[in-house]
Amino acid sequence: MSPEQGARLFVKILAERNCEVGVPVQNAIAQVWAVEAGLDGSDLDEALKFAGEKGWIEDGDREGTFKLKQAGYTVGNTND
Repeated sequence: MSPEQGARLFVKILAERNCEVGVPVQNAIAQVWAVEAGLDGSDLDEALKFAGEKGWIEDGDREGTFKLKQAGYTVGNTND
């Protein structure tokens, strides 16, 4: 899986779990969701890096959290 494909899958997972823009998400919970969807290991690491570089997600205010940004929300809710 390419980093872009993984990142798109990751934000789709967040959309399916009704994550909202700017609301902190626990890294551990998101990792469980990703693994359940078949995204883990280096694929998950590369997906998170790609999503961060694209501005789809950002670090949260507290350690161990991140936030979905508007661009990621839009990608996650696209039917492609």
